[in-house]
This record gives sequence, structure tokens and C-alpha cells, in this order.
Amino acid sequence: MKFLNILFYVVLTITTAIHAHPTTHRIEKRDLSDFLDEISDFFINVENWFYSVANFYQATDNALTYMISTTNVTVTEQDFGYYFDGPGTDKALIFYQGAKVDEKAYAEILFKLAEQGIDCFVVKMPIRMAILGMNKASKIIKRYKNTYTDWYIGGHSLGGAVAAMYAASNDDDIKGLAMLAAYSTRSLPEGMKVISLTASNDSVLNWNKYNSNLSHLPSGYVEVNIEGGNHAQFGDYGEQTGDGVATISLAEQHQIVINTILNEFNPN
Repeated sequence: MKFLNILFYVVLTITTAIHAHPTTHRIEKRDLSDFLDEISDFFINVENWFYSVANFYQATDNALTYMISTTNVTVTEQDFGYYFDGPGTDKALIFYQGAKVDEKAYAEILFKLAEQGIDCFVVKMPIRMAILGMNKASKIIKRYKNTYTDWYIGGHSLGGAVAAMYAASNDDDIKGLAMLAAYSTRSLPEGMKVISLTASNDSVLNWNKYNSNLSHLPSGYVEVNIEGGNHAQFGDYGEQTGDGVATISLAEQHQIVINTILNEFNPN
């Protein structure tokens, strides 16, 4: 609403200026035509922006079933996003969503991690773009600093890359990083536990950039390529434009993700 108010006053000001002194400030037909074209282009850009914000990958009904509390995991909405509070007492994972993906699309993975000892937070990003909220993890860590001793961060696609940026700059707080179909553009410390999960049928991930950025990972990083998986099945939001076709089920891909994270961040 604030944006619409600003837009209204901008247009009103321009219109008033044009008609304020019709006898002394003449506008040639060509100039007026150019001006109207510019206004038209402006509104088209505004319309496209609103369309891009309104149209995003929404969580499926299956994902939403994991947004409901049970006797083992309590799911609550917070000002930063959602909190999955399970029986664990010392470990927590903060998760950043993929670009233009509903944060609730990752509920199954986060719920099951919480159920097995790693409590989880998923962040609501501005217009669902993690790059606009890279440091939101700090607010969570500060609020729950007396609750958890071991902090991990992860994310999918762009969210994974942004999570890696945060981890690189906050290695005093972050013990481990889990990247789902993502790569780190910054060097990560040797002492950090890093998981890189990819899928063989992923046609969205830029594989050239992925491979060229492996040098930024610590020598002991764990890489798991899920045979038959694809980009979208790291979440649960249906098919994604430009993605490959998965030849394994969503449940199978999710379970590999869950098992890998548990094995590295919460070993028995």
C-alpha cells in the first residue's frame, strides 16, 4: 500500500506540472508522445514487478500437512518465519528458501529433522528472495542463543548460495552448512562441516558454476549426488520451469536429504 501511495503522488505531481501553466509551458506533440510512452513503460514495469511477486512456487498440500504440530514437533509461526521445535535440545538449523519458492515448501524436510533431533527455522524472505535477507539468521541466533549450542544453516538453490555467504561471514556462530542444489561463491573455513547435495536430473542448477566454486569448500566437505532426483524435489512445490524430470519419488529424494544432514550434523 505504501508503494501504491508513492506511485500515485509521483503521477499526480507530474500531471500537475504539465498542466500548471498551459500558456507558458507548451509541450510539443512529439514530446508529449515520448512522455506518454515513458509513462506507459513505467506502468508495464510496475505490472511486471507485481506479477513476479504474486506468482511464485507454492507449497503443495502434502508440504502443508507438515505445518501442523504433533506430539513430537511443535510448529509455530514467528515474526521471522516458522519454527519447528522437536525433542532436540542443543542443535538447530536455519533454512533459506529457493528464489520465488514458498518457504512452507520445505516443511517436510524440516519437520522430520526436528523430529529426529535438529530443531529447524525457515525464514520468510522479502518477496521470497534470500539475497534480500542474508543476515536474517542473526536475529534467530540472538533470540535463541541460550537454547542451542550448535548452529547450522542451509538453503536451496539461491537460498543455499546466500546461506553459504552468511556462513562464510559468521563462522564463529555457524558450525555447519547444508547446500541443496547450490554453491558457495566465498571460501569457507576448514573447520566448518559442509554438505553439498545435488541431483543428477537437475537442469536448473548452473553446473559449470557449481564445479568452478567447489574450491571454496573445506577439504573435508561431503558431496552427495542424488541419482534420479531433480531441482524442485529438494522442496515440495510441484514442477519447476526448465527442470529435468525426476525418476525417483519426492519421498525418496527428501529422505536422502534428511539422512545426509542427520549423519553429518547429528550423528548417533
